[in-house]
Amino acid sequence: MAEVAFPSTRNTVGPDEYYLLDSFGDWSSECLRDKASEDVCSAARTIIDLDHGLELDLDITPYSLSSRFPKVDVDVAPVAHIQIGPYSSARHYDNYSAAITAVDGMPFDGYWCPLTDYSSCFRGPELNRGDLLTLLNGESATVTIYERDATPDNYTSVTQIEVDLAELPASLNRSRKFNAEIYGVNPEIHEEPVELCDLHIDGIQRRISYTYDEDFDIENTSFREDLWGIKGGGSCPSYVALAYLTPELTSAQRSIFCLAYDSKKDTITGIQQGEQDAYRVCKAPSRSMCQRVNAAKDAGIAIASFAAGSVGTAIGATTVTGTTVVMHSSGAAILTGSAGYVAGTLGTVGTSALGILTAPAAAPVAAISLVAVGGAVYLCSDSEAEE
Repeated sequence: MAEVAFPSTRNTVGPDEYYLLDSFGDWSSECLRDKASEDVCSAARTIIDLDHGLELDLDITPYSLSSRFPKVDVDVAPVAHIQIGPYSSARHYDNYSAAITAVDGMPFDGYWCPLTDYSSCFRGPELNRGDLLTLLNGESATVTIYERDATPDNYTSVTQIEVDLAELPASLNRSRKFNAEIYGVNPEIHEEPVELCDLHIDGIQRRISYTYDEDFDIENTSFREDLWGIKGGGSCPSYVALAYLTPELTSAQRSIFCLAYDSKKDTITGIQQGEQDAYRVCKAPSRSMCQRVNAAKDAGIAIASFAAGSVGTAIGATTVTGTTVVMHSSGAAILTGSAGYVAGTLGTVGTSALGILTAPAAAPVAAISLVAVGGAVYLCSDSEAEE
């Protein structure tokens, strides 16, 4: 490995202290000095709300050292670590949690952690590639500060801070390239490990490629699945199977869904809304199958807005229109009722996607659920009601 050209700012700090690598407007590339010269650099900036006594560091550390993204069917390996924390040890910081709740006005569910205790994060602190690209392609992010004991389904907002993301890509790229230099990696040719597996859906075998991270695999594979294998006749881990069926969601957002499994045919048949068992199979299987609704971005915003306005800090509420609204801990807004009532409810908040949403469940009495999560909308309806 060639000798690393460390900046002179490194000489001003000791081990486990930060030094400045480069500046990009409000963003900077900062590095944590290591005793063995294996420093780690990240993109960072300060966010401030003086009215609430908040001066915070927003820090994004890249895991991937490559500028080339592997072409895979399922991208599940984390590529960055995110952290929002105080510069000060003042005790009032212990009272708050922080969440990045939106990017360019669209819901963002990739991070939610207390300011001073990252061991109890509800989402994050790791970002998958989709989360990171959303931030890198965005113009501004909304950081919302909550009470310390808040959870994604029971919260009180304290304040919101708008963060300019314009210089984030340059800052993160500089940090990534210097990390690659430190660890002797050529960022133009290095790629993440890719694994192949078989996935059976309705008896049809698919060959799936996915990004592999050993730590992520261990963390997301239960002891039972590791010991007895997966359900469905294939070789794909359950977290890969669920990610393949919900490609735009994060791991936290996928917790609202489970794998529908036909034990007689030993095959995965799709996804349902419900609690997962150790194999991510539905603990209480139902006849209601879920599918993504295309071109329903405005409906997702409408559902989330309606849920926030109707529910507030409650976990669930029944509206006067005959629909039920639930805010799930994954960040999803769930609207349940008959097709007619759901259409009427969404009509009151001005969405133009009603025809798309209710077409598969045209019967006026058909019970459906619309799950708005991560900017996507899933329609869950009884398959027998649709026949």
